[in-house]
Amino acid sequence: MAKNNIKAIRKKNTAFTQKDVALILNISENTYASYEKGRRNPKQPIKEKIAKLLGCTMNDLNL
Repeated sequence: MAKNNIKAIRKKNTAFTQKDVALILNISENTYASYEKGRRNPKQPIKEKIAKLLGCTMNDLNL
């Protein structure tokens, strides 16, 4: 699996912490951390929400 860019984009585009993003997405912080670390792949609706929240495209996230 290719490394995703979620963490880099989050840090570059926002001041959100993992906890902030998890709260906004209504998921656990551990689940969101797993997405950033590439241990889990988010489902399509969550991918779309992450991209919108971080101000990028889903392709930018490399999910």
